[in-house]
Amino acid sequence: MAQIRTYIYPVLIAFCFFYAALILVQISRYAADPPYLLTWFVKLWWATTGTQVLLLLVSSLFLMAL
Repeated sequence: MAQIRTYIYPVLIAFCFFYAALILVQISRYAADPPYLLTWFVKLWWATTGTQVLLLLVSSLFLMAL
């Protein structure tokens, strides 16, 4: 179990940083155009698979629990 945790935590944290970087880049690029930013969030939601969204939610819960 300890070996699984050593591999899962860095992957979850990497997913969090990846999505945070994507969102920050888009916000900084299109901050003056909120409707486009909203459509980008909708496109991001539909472009990601359910597994990736689930991983993002689970990893954020893990990070809040740390």
